[in-house]
Amino acid sequence: MQAFARYEQRMRPYVARAQKIPPGALSLAQPQNRAGIAISRALLGFAARPAVRRLLGRLTATKSADTIDLPDYEAALLLDPA
Repeated sequence: MQAFARYEQRMRPYVARAQKIPPGALSLAQPQNRAGIAISRALLGFAARPAVRRLLGRLTATKSADTIDLPDYEAALLLDPA
């Protein structure tokens, strides 16, 4: 059980950051009227264009795997093969 507690302690800050929803994202994802639906469809159509997709990919790219400081498990196994 101690291993799960340590895992939770190490991963919790990363998971909390990853699960944050940007302000306004929910209202964009779920428009409530015809105008909202039209705006949503127009934005999604624009964002689906190849050049825009490449640009958005570069702007939103993160190195999230690099933000987690994990121990070197392989080295730990070599030191204690039990």
